Amino acid sequence: MNQQNIIKTENIIKISPDSSLSSALSKLSSSHDAAFIFNEDGSYVGVVNPYYTVIKSSLPGTTKVENCAFHPPRIYENDSLERIAQQMTESKIHYLPVFDDNQNFIGITSGRRILKEIQQLPIAKTTVLEVSEARNGGIVSVYDNDTINTAMNLFKEHKISKLIVIDKNMKLQGILSYYDLTPYLIASGRGKNQEKLLNIHERNHFLQMKVKGYAKKTVLTVNPDTTVADAISEMITRGMGSVIITDGESNPVGIVTTKDIFNLLKPNTIKKAFQLITKDISSQNEKVISDFSDYVSALIQKYADIKSAKLLVDEEKNGILFKISVYLTPHKGKQIVIAKEGKNIHDMIKEVKQALHSKLTE
Repeated sequence: MNQQNIIKTENIIKISPDSSLSSALSKLSSSHDAAFIFNEDGSYVGVVNPYYTVIKSSLPGTTKVENCAFHPPRIYENDSLERIAQQMTESKIHYLPVFDDNQNFIGITSGRRILKEIQQLPIAKTTVLEVSEARNGGIVSVYDNDTINTAMNLFKEHKISKLIVIDKNMKLQGILSYYDLTPYLIASGRGKNQEKLLNIHERNHFLQMKVKGYAKKTVLTVNPDTTVADAISEMITRGMGSVIITDGESNPVGIVTTKDIFNLLKPNTIKKAFQLITKDISSQNEKVISDFSDYVSALIQKYADIKSAKLLVDEEKNGILFKISVYLTPHKGKQIVIAKEGKNIHDMIKEVKQALHSKLTE
């Protein structure tokens, strides 16, 4: 990882402690953004983030940022990519301050910069469909004619911030973000604080509005075979934090967010497809075949180029003859086949293991 590519030292959004919350938030575009607070002497104070000031706290826009500053995790110049991504995921902020070993502020790092680094890793060869299938809870959708109240309940139930919007024919109509709804829950120009939460009548009226009136129609769609690397390129170019996976008939089949891509840095995030097929295996050989199956399944998880694998074991003539075949399906290129036949199951497994390592390390 090139540290110079990770750290940004110029064009940082900086605000003073006496700035208003509304002026700070006007500089930001998503719930993951952050404006950095500095004193007159240039010392770092903290950040202002939409998630903690609007979504979680619903503070009035006239609040001084010094009174709602959030202190996010500190990133250090020699931190690993894994730790940075983890801190962004856990804090829900994709712009974090970077310090040297003497606790001096030296710049910031951003989710976009981390995505560019992930794009160069072998894991980026994974397809977006595999990433989507590995995410907790799968996809959650809402009909365009459903009410905002229905959407709010889905946000709360599934603990997510984005919903895929579909019509009655299951066709993609857009995406609804929780962050995009928050301005409608605040009324401006009232009283001393200028902003306050809607009263009960106004809130209930808003909650009965249709989703289609608030969903974003412009979304980034990709096909299921798109690699994470290509998806990242599209996300960065279009300035979007997620991609929606659609089939050939515009039906949404998955979603991949920046958080999902960050999670790829965790070990064994995606369990690659593995299938065991046996024929006429005697009871005394079941354990050895099961152990070998576990071995092959674990082995393919370590190789980014391999998409899936299948193991076939055939016992013939009551243990006099064994046939073992392993089929490795790569993301690109021809299927790799390793086939062995013999009388001693233990010797054959040893030979297949050697052949597997030889093929996978070519």
